[in-house]
Amino acid sequence: MPVEFEDLGDGVALIRLNRPEARNALDPDSIAQLAAAWRTLDADDALRVGVITGAGTAFCAGADLKKTVRRVMSREEEDLVDEALLLRQLPVKPIVAAVNGACIGAGCILALRADLRVAAVEATFGLGGIRLSVYAAGAGPRLASHLASQVGYGLASRMLLRGDRVSAEEALAAGLVSEVVPDAVGSALAAAAEIASFDREAVGSTLAVLRSARAPSPVYGSPPG
Repeated sequence: MPVEFEDLGDGVALIRLNRPEARNALDPDSIAQLAAAWRTLDADDALRVGVITGAGTAFCAGADLKKTVRRVMSREEEDLVDEALLLRQLPVKPIVAAVNGACIGAGCILALRADLRVAAVEATFGLGGIRLSVYAAGAGPRLASHLASQVGYGLASRMLLRGDRVSAEEALAAGLVSEVVPDAVGSALAAAAEIASFDREAVGSTLAVLRSARAPSPVYGSPPG
């Protein structure tokens, strides 16, 4: 299975990208299964927090260029990508990203959409689409606005215009992650368990306030206001 979904009990679900041989790059099967995993998380009232990570030594190396990017996708496929990367809608429950290694391209977009990000010491972050002459027309305006609101224009322009990669420590200094630890998965699961133990209504209200503080998605093609 390219995506594993596990109910760990006590309200926590673990979603693991499981293509370690491809550094968890997203192909059509994993995109479909990841979108389904978010729907499962939302639909199960017993689950209160989701943790997303990658198998092996990478979080997600981006889209599988051989299977995903270098072809024309249908509107339905584009919608499924947006659902998998949480670009159109977020689950009503908190998402914790355990960034255990390389977090590139689509993987970085996915991590950015999480509510809490815990990075391993060896984690790196990057949005190298420009180096590959790839521009995600749908995600682009939302991504730029969202990234700049979190890390500032300077670092966002480096990541987007130059395709620079950012170390875990630089990501921490910029506010891209909340902490850098030796064991990202263990720390993320501990954080998720703690959140799941809190009052459900208080968590939901706090989450709504936090998410409302994110930069709004601009209308495609409109100039920045």
